[in-house]
Amino acid sequence: MFANMDNKKTNSANDEIIVRVEDLHKAYFLGKTAIPALRGVGFELKRGELVSIMGPSGCGKTTLLNIIGGIDRPSRGLVQFEGTELTSLSDNQLADLRLEKISFVFQFYNLLPLLSAQENVEIPMVFKGESKAQRVEKAKELLELVGLKGREDHLPTELSGGEQQRVSISRAMANNPDLMICDEPTGDLDSNSAKIILKLLYDLNKEMGMTILMVTHDRSNALICDRILHMIDGKIVNEEQTLGLQGSLLDESLES
Repeated sequence: MFANMDNKKTNSANDEIIVRVEDLHKAYFLGKTAIPALRGVGFELKRGELVSIMGPSGCGKTTLLNIIGGIDRPSRGLVQFEGTELTSLSDNQLADLRLEKISFVFQFYNLLPLLSAQENVEIPMVFKGESKAQRVEKAKELLELVGLKGREDHLPTELSGGEQQRVSISRAMANNPDLMICDEPTGDLDSNSAKIILKLLYDLNKEMGMTILMVTHDRSNALICDRILHMIDGKIVNEEQTLGLQGSLLDESLES
């Protein structure tokens, strides 16, 4: 699918650690009462991996993603991204990190409703200072890669949920991030659209070497990944290898 796009990522043959989390804790407060969300989480993510965090609602999955992505800060513990300790960075530095290195794909797309698909994909490149011509060319290329050629001028309301999520993924690819964080990327989709999105993420990882950390509560989604980290009550309680199941689960031809 991505044969025509420059592959700037490399798979994890050198076992480079891109994310390291150690003894991570996070509590929220209701008045003076602390509500723990994370209770000593620790794991490592290698460059080029596709890893899922799986668990029931309320177990701390999204909180963990937000801390790794620099949206939230931990109460205590270590969070390193490419060797940099995130808690040492200012809010502006974290914003720069998200612009340059980390992208997000959310359950509900987060597209700007008054902008076309192409204009939504251009947004990260605007903040990065790329020229209009560069933005337009790359946005069209990315939308074509995810099967949306001819839909560039459509508003989000003129697209299906699956198409909106593909626009969201194109936007997440716009600045060539080192890490893509996906929070329930198929949670608002019908089963066929969900399969298309999962195949797209799988191909991004296997063909382009994109490092992807994905949250899901659905085991069938998690099984496309290299590893599954199981979370319960704010802790990672088990790590599961998928035993090479990923490709066989997506062999069936999918039509958008």
